[in-house]
Formats: sequence, structure tokens, C-alpha cells
Amino acid sequence: MKTIILFVSFVSVFALPLDGKVRKEEELYETKAAEMKNTVEEHKAMALWCSGHQLPEKAKYHWNQILKLDTDNASARTALDYVKEKSGWILRSEKLENRGLVRDKGEWKTSQQIEVENILAEQKAAVGKWKKKITALRKSLPNINAEKELLNINETFAGEALTDAVESEKSPEKKLVLLRALGNTILGNSGDMSSLLFLTGWSMKPDETESVRNCCVETLRDCMKRHIEAKAVIQAAYCAYLQPKAYPPPVINEAARILGELNMTEAAARLIDALVTVHQFTREEGTDMNAFGQGNVGISRGTRTFRGKTESSNQGVLTALRKLTNENFEFDQQTWREWYRQQRRTPEFNIRRI
Repeated sequence: MKTIILFVSFVSVFALPLDGKVRKEEELYETKAAEMKNTVEEHKAMALWCSGHQLPEKAKYHWNQILKLDTDNASARTALDYVKEKSGWILRSEKLENRGLVRDKGEWKTSQQIEVENILAEQKAAVGKWKKKITALRKSLPNINAEKELLNINETFAGEALTDAVESEKSPEKKLVLLRALGNTILGNSGDMSSLLFLTGWSMKPDETESVRNCCVETLRDCMKRHIEAKAVIQAAYCAYLQPKAYPPPVINEAARILGELNMTEAAARLIDALVTVHQFTREEGTDMNAFGQGNVGISRGTRTFRGKTESSNQGVLTALRKLTNENFEFDQQTWREWYRQQRRTPEFNIRRI
């Protein structure tokens, strides 16, 4: 009788007005709890039943009742999020706190991780605000006030919003304004390397107008004058286009032309390697084949795949090399390489020796 009274009291604590399925589960629980005995086995069975019937708080209660009867019960300890250490059982939360971790948004993290995530969240919010503002200004172009406001932007977080605007814009005239605005954000913030890479990539777009591509290059030139570290980033980006396995001759020559325009003398070795390039190609060609079948003779049309290699002497690369070095060994890569080695042996090495 005492056991029944104990659980009737417990049931009354949880007897809250609920609706629908949860209310039915509560009522069923009250019936089962009133009939159970205060043993480890029955509390465990009830805890498992509660877990399976969307009653987590009641399940927790029964696991705790087990610990009152058996403090070392592994099932109950595990269910209540304990872990076993040499010194005994300890809540996992306490263990993680002892390691310096903090509970944040349902996860355990270091304070440094939380700080970084907060900074990133602030940056994301700032970028979002700039995107809304720049979208509105872009739609107002060619309004002179909108153009003036765009060109006065000088904040790193506006860079991503401006690159998105350039990608979305169809008008070359508006793109020029947006690109100049992007350049101003880079000039004012040396750390915006992603905008530099965007400009190098956009300057190489074959379907873009010449005025827009030239604007990208001129903006990059201005950035190099203001920020020394920008030159290495820009040079590496254009040199990546010199790879014959990845790009065809027209792209290689255009990248070389821009390297020459930007006076990238340190790119000479890469340009020498790209002076004559070998490219693989695949070509499908039609073939006529005799067809035989059931006494009939005819001709069927098929295809055959040809794979081969072609060599390209890249005039744009040669032009860039001549401009950067004041030398001209035509397409003789061996002579170019020997000349380059000789220049490197010279005291106070300077690739452009007049």
C-alpha cells in the first residue's frame, strides 16, 4: 500500500492539462505508474516505456529512482548522460566544463570557437545589409547621386555585395561603376583578397565587353600601387591561367598579355614555360561502314574518336616576354631558359636589364 501511495503522489505532480496524443500518453502512464513496484527492473521498464512515448521528463524521473536503489547502475547513469572516470561517475557536462568547454546553442565549444563564430555572424549580418543597400543603389543607376554614393563606399564587407552586383548586372555602363566601387573597397582595405581574385577572374571573361575587362585590369594596377601584398596575389592568379592542361591557347595568351600590362617581371619564368605549349584534343569524325544482314548489303554511318596532341606557339606570351625583359629569342624556349639562368646569377638580379 505504501508503494502505491508513493507513485500516486508522483503522478499528481505531472497531472497537467494536456490535449490530444500527449494527454492520452499521460493518462496511460498514470495507470501504469500506479500499479508498478519500486524496483530497479520496473523503473527501468517504465523509463524505457516513457522514452518511447514522448514523456522524457518522466523517463528521467525513473532513471533517477534507479540510482536511489543502485547508485552504480550503468544503464541509468548512461541514460542520464554520465560517463565513468577513474574516480567514479561524472556528468558529461561537468567533464566538458572541466576541459574548458562552454555550452552554446546546444553544442559544446571552446570560448575561442564561440568568439570566432560570433565574429563571423556579425560579418554575415554586415554583408547582408550591404547587399540590400547596394542592390537599391544599383537599381537607381545611372542616377548621379547613386553613383556618387557607390563610389564613396570604403568598407571590406561591401566587397562581396559588390561582386554579387557585378555578376547580376547586364548593363556594361553600370558594371563599370560597380567595378570602380569594388576597387575603392580594396584600396581602403588591404585584406580583401577575395575581391582581387574576383577582378582577375572577371578580366578573363571572354564574353565580357573590352571596356569592362580593361576596367578590371586598371583597378588591379591601382591596387598594386597602394598595397604591396596585392601584387603576389594578382600574379599568382594570372599565372594559373598559363597551364596548358587546363586552358587553351587563347586563354593563355590573354593571361600573358595582362601580366605584361601589369609589368609582372617576376612571372618571366612561368611565361617562358608557356611560350610553346602542348594541348590534347579529342575529335569525333564520321565513317562509312559496310552493313550486312539477312542477305542485304548497305552502308551505315558511324563515328570514330580521334585523340591527339597539338603544339601551340603563343604569340601573346612572346609579346609579354619581350615587353618585360627587353629581349627577343622568339619561340626558342631553351635560349630563353639559359638567358633567365644567367640573369639570376647576376648580382642585384633584375629580370629587365636594359
